[in-house]
Amino acid sequence: MRFGLALAVHVALLAAAGGAAADWKGSIGVETWQFPEDPAYPRQERDTYSVAGQAEYRGDLTDDLRFAVEPFFRWDEADSRRTHADLRRMVLLWFAEDFDLRFGVDRVFWGVAESRHLVDFINQIDL
Repeated sequence: MRFGLALAVHVALLAAAGGAAADWKGSIGVETWQFPEDPAYPRQERDTYSVAGQAEYRGDLTDDLRFAVEPFFRWDEADSRRTHADLRRMVLLWFAEDFDLRFGVDRVFWGVAESRHLVDFINQIDL
Protein backbone atom coordinates (compact mmCIF):
# COMPACT_ATOMS: atom_id res chain seq x y z
CA MET A 1 0.00 0.00 0.00
CA ARG A 2 2.71 2.48 1.00
CA PHE A 3 4.74 1.73 -2.13
CA GLY A 4 1.66 2.09 -4.35
CA LEU A 5 0.84 5.49 -2.89
CA ALA A 6 4.43 6.65 -3.37
CA LEU A 7 4.37 5.44 -6.97
CA ALA A 8 1.10 7.30 -7.63
CA VAL A 9 2.56 10.53 -6.22
CA HIS A 10 5.66 10.05 -8.35
CA VAL A 11 3.65 9.59 -11.54
CA ALA A 12 1.51 12.65 -10.74
CA LEU A 13 4.56 14.83 -10.18
CA LEU A 14 6.20 13.56 -13.36
CA ALA A 15 3.09 14.42 -15.33
CA ALA A 16 3.09 17.90 -13.80
CA ALA A 17 6.75 18.36 -14.67
CA GLY A 18 6.09 18.17 -18.40
CA GLY A 19 9.27 18.93 -20.34
CA ALA A 20 11.39 19.95 -17.33
CA ALA A 21 14.96 18.67 -17.00
CA ALA A 22 15.17 15.13 -15.59
CA ASP A 23 17.81 12.50 -14.88
CA TRP A 24 17.22 8.73 -14.69
CA LYS A 25 19.63 6.00 -13.61
CA GLY A 26 19.35 2.54 -12.13
CA SER A 27 20.92 -0.83 -11.57
CA ILE A 28 19.92 -4.48 -11.41
CA GLY A 29 22.05 -7.18 -9.82
CA VAL A 30 21.88 -10.95 -9.55
CA GLU A 31 23.36 -12.74 -6.56
CA THR A 32 23.96 -16.48 -6.25
CA TRP A 33 25.19 -18.68 -3.45
CA GLN A 34 26.62 -22.10 -4.36
CA PHE A 35 27.72 -24.64 -1.74
CA PRO A 36 29.87 -27.65 -2.73
CA GLU A 37 28.72 -29.80 0.22
CA ASP A 38 25.27 -31.32 0.66
CA PRO A 39 22.98 -29.41 3.05
CA ALA A 40 23.18 -30.42 6.71
CA TYR A 41 19.43 -29.95 7.27
CA PRO A 42 16.44 -30.75 5.03
CA ARG A 43 15.28 -27.10 4.74
CA GLN A 44 18.70 -25.81 3.63
CA GLU A 45 19.41 -25.22 -0.05
CA ARG A 46 22.53 -26.22 -1.95
CA ASP A 47 22.27 -23.13 -4.14
CA THR A 48 20.12 -20.01 -4.04
CA TYR A 49 19.54 -16.89 -6.12
CA SER A 50 18.32 -13.36 -5.58
CA VAL A 51 17.71 -10.34 -7.79
CA ALA A 52 17.91 -6.73 -6.60
CA GLY A 53 17.22 -3.50 -8.42
CA GLN A 54 17.28 0.19 -7.71
CA ALA A 55 16.23 3.17 -9.81
CA GLU A 56 16.75 6.87 -9.27
CA TYR A 57 14.89 9.79 -10.79
CA ARG A 58 15.68 13.47 -10.26
CA GLY A 59 13.74 16.18 -11.99
CA ASP A 60 13.22 19.93 -11.86
CA LEU A 61 9.54 20.81 -11.54
CA THR A 62 10.26 24.55 -11.64
CA ASP A 63 13.35 26.72 -11.18
CA ASP A 64 13.05 26.49 -7.39
CA LEU A 65 11.31 23.11 -6.98
CA ARG A 66 12.96 19.70 -7.50
CA PHE A 67 11.68 16.13 -7.04
CA ALA A 68 13.72 12.96 -6.43
CA VAL A 69 12.63 9.34 -5.94
CA GLU A 70 14.68 6.18 -5.39
CA PRO A 71 12.76 2.87 -5.14
CA PHE A 72 14.50 -0.43 -4.32
CA PHE A 73 13.41 -4.07 -4.58
CA ARG A 74 14.90 -7.45 -3.76
CA TRP A 75 13.52 -10.91 -4.59
CA ASP A 76 15.12 -13.94 -2.95
CA GLU A 77 14.11 -17.43 -4.04
CA ALA A 78 15.00 -19.16 -0.74
CA ASP A 79 14.42 -16.54 1.98
CA SER A 80 11.10 -14.69 1.92
CA ARG A 81 12.34 -12.38 4.71
CA ARG A 82 14.84 -10.86 2.24
CA THR A 83 12.18 -10.28 -0.44
CA HIS A 84 10.90 -6.72 -0.17
CA ALA A 85 10.36 -3.39 -1.89
CA ASP A 86 11.42 -0.16 -0.27
CA LEU A 87 11.34 3.55 -0.97
CA ARG A 88 14.87 4.69 -0.13
CA ARG A 89 14.26 8.28 -1.11
CA MET A 90 11.26 10.37 -2.13
CA VAL A 91 11.79 14.04 -1.53
CA LEU A 92 10.48 17.35 -2.77
CA LEU A 93 13.13 20.10 -2.51
CA TRP A 94 12.22 23.77 -2.43
CA PHE A 95 14.97 26.34 -2.90
CA ALA A 96 14.14 29.77 -1.47
CA GLU A 97 16.37 32.83 -1.41
CA ASP A 98 17.81 32.28 2.06
CA PHE A 99 17.14 28.58 2.74
CA ASP A 100 16.37 25.16 1.25
CA LEU A 101 13.46 23.02 2.46
CA ARG A 102 13.06 19.25 2.03
CA PHE A 103 9.77 17.31 2.33
CA GLY A 104 9.64 13.51 2.31
CA VAL A 105 11.94 10.56 3.00
CA ASP A 106 15.65 11.23 2.54
CA ARG A 107 19.09 10.46 3.94
CA VAL A 108 20.86 13.41 5.47
CA PHE A 109 24.62 13.46 6.09
CA TRP A 110 26.61 15.98 8.06
CA GLY A 111 30.04 16.34 9.61
CA VAL A 112 33.54 15.67 8.35
CA ALA A 113 36.19 13.34 9.74
CA GLU A 114 39.47 12.04 8.35
CA SER A 115 39.68 14.71 5.69
CA ARG A 116 36.62 14.19 3.46
CA HIS A 117 34.70 11.18 4.82
CA LEU A 118 31.17 12.14 5.81
CA VAL A 119 30.00 10.90 9.19
CA ASP A 120 26.68 10.75 11.03
CA PHE A 121 23.45 10.13 9.19
CA ILE A 122 19.77 10.17 10.02
CA ASN A 123 16.68 8.66 8.46
CA GLN A 124 16.16 5.49 6.54
CA ILE A 125 18.68 2.75 5.78
CA ASP A 126 18.12 -0.82 4.60
CA LEU A 127 17.61 -2.86 7.80
